[in-house]
Amino acid sequence: MRRCGNGWKRWKRNGKSDGKCPGRTVWRPGGTWDLGMKKIGFVCPWFGWNIPGGAEAELRGLVTHLAESGLTCEVLTTCVREFHADWGKAAYRPGTVTERGIVIRRFVPDTRDREAFRNAFTKILAGELPLTDQEEAAYLAGSVNSKALYDYMDTHRQEYALYVFLPYLFGTTANGVAVAPEKSVVIPCLHEENYIRLRYFGERFSKVRGMAFLADAERAVAESAFDLSKVEKAVLGAGVDTEFTADGARFREKYGIGEHFLLYAGRKSRGKNVYTLLYCFERYLAEHPDSDLKLVLIGGGEIILPDSLDGRVLELGFVDAQDKYDAYAAADLLVQPSRMESFSIVIMESWLCGRPVLVHGDCAVTKEFAVRSGGGLYFEDYFEFAAAVEYLTTHPAESAAMGESGRAFVLEHFSWDAIVRKYTEFFQRLAGE
Repeated sequence: MRRCGNGWKRWKRNGKSDGKCPGRTVWRPGGTWDLGMKKIGFVCPWFGWNIPGGAEAELRGLVTHLAESGLTCEVLTTCVREFHADWGKAAYRPGTVTERGIVIRRFVPDTRDREAFRNAFTKILAGELPLTDQEEAAYLAGSVNSKALYDYMDTHRQEYALYVFLPYLFGTTANGVAVAPEKSVVIPCLHEENYIRLRYFGERFSKVRGMAFLADAERAVAESAFDLSKVEKAVLGAGVDTEFTADGARFREKYGIGEHFLLYAGRKSRGKNVYTLLYCFERYLAEHPDSDLKLVLIGGGEIILPDSLDGRVLELGFVDAQDKYDAYAAADLLVQPSRMESFSIVIMESWLCGRPVLVHGDCAVTKEFAVRSGGGLYFEDYFEFAAAVEYLTTHPAESAAMGESGRAFVLEHFSWDAIVRKYTEFFQRLAGE
């Protein structure tokens, strides 16, 4: 069993340690933070403590850790439950609640023209761009919106030092930043995709106060799509929970896995490029008939497996957090085949458990992380996939060294202590100028 975090650390209060809390660090700005008692409002399409999604998880962590550091943070959101729910239907009562010490204000979502939205959405996916002005307006009006939310933001703008929006794709961001662009900060969580070519995003984002990115590659994509010449920009990263343990032997015993295996963790969908992974794995087994290698899939979604992979792919669906960490530790390597990631928590977690990763070379962000950290390899076709898998599964010492390099990279750049410090300083600079 290995501990994946920093071990014993001291709890810091106002820049000093009181020595009371083991296992974590919280960076506190002390006397350097002065916004006249104003709040930071985090604006998002939906919010819940257990709903799926990378941006959703990042928001929960960021709000929680910033609040623990002493900042006054609120969540401003709609009554929509989550991404897969009806975007025009309220699942919560509108109003204000306090949960886990965080004030959450929920507002009734607007009604939607589903057909107009669907028509525009279909054209965007097919790359039939540019859309007409009417089609763009229909797409954004048919997204998640709340006039009640925007009215509240306008009426109470003097109470907030900044409004922070994420992710970029939804109406709550695209329309929300227009309420008070001078105090709007966007954490876009974007990657190269057709949506970023909509004129509406470019027009609104060129006027915001600031934009924070999770990686250098994400910033490059944003600057290629939008005019950000007058926007304060910073690459700040995303926070990763580092204080957990992982036991590969426990995972193998629980699920009866004795062979070498590749691990995929995440939603099983075409958008995550999982079928490319299946194709490469199937061909690899055909060309290596003596291999005992298996593929373990954890996460939601459905996938159609070819008959040739019967008995070689183990689908576990959703597993609890401990089983997930144990799976990382047990795997030969984690494969992240997605071409469209603005961060990727799963590769960070794999590194924290000491295991290397294999990412897709067409994803600028995950490729950047693999190269910078020395924590893995990347592939762009089957032959590169096969060569990487062969190397990482037959060179255990080198694989372990890659995993350790990745772990050091995460602890240096993406521990919550580092993230809280960077975001606090960025917000302070924006609100103070």
